Amino acid sequence: MRNRLPGVPAIVKRATNFVDSERVVLARAFVAQYGM
Repeated sequence: MRNRLPGVPAIVKRATNFVDSERVVLARAFVAQYGM
């Protein structure tokens, strides 16, 4: 399904990268807040 539309894998990759960066930001905030 993903390979049928051009540009979709790039969008999915960008979305996953965004989610990963958000996780990193949340993890850093958690560590900074609780001093772990």
